[in-house]
Amino acid sequence: MVSVAVFFSCSDAYTWVAYKQSPLPVKEASVFASQNLGSNQSVMVACPLNLINSEMVWFYINAKATAQINVWQYPKLAADAYTPSFNTTEFVNLCSQNSVGCVLLCEPGYTNPYFNTTLTPHEVYGLLTETGRFSLEQSFGQEPNQVIVFSFT
Repeated sequence: MVSVAVFFSCSDAYTWVAYKQSPLPVKEASVFASQNLGSNQSVMVACPLNLINSEMVWFYINAKATAQINVWQYPKLAADAYTPSFNTTEFVNLCSQNSVGCVLLCEPGYTNPYFNTTLTPHEVYGLLTETGRFSLEQSFGQEPNQVIVFSFT
């Protein structure tokens, strides 16, 4: 009986990991963003998660590049593990100070709010577009598992 329970438990875990989790198209979004930057521009990851953060994006952009592109993230810590504080004015100022050309925002396959907040990826999307400084360029993946690329002006 125990062996049957272990088998079904392993089977459920495998099914959840293999079929229920769609990989986020971080590489595709990162490469697209890097190809749409002007000279001396950088990339910003909005509300980084354990699934997408500045280090991952930096790797995909700079792994084979001859010139290094800076990648930033706001807030500094992962929004799915630490309570994020998202201030639109501060975010716009950071984008201006760091010559950001593209912003990546991830919808990680769920509509739950970020850790210990009521803020969701859809709300961050709305906050960015309300500023008038961010324009939707492209989305990669299918809702709700997608990475959205904005341009910043």
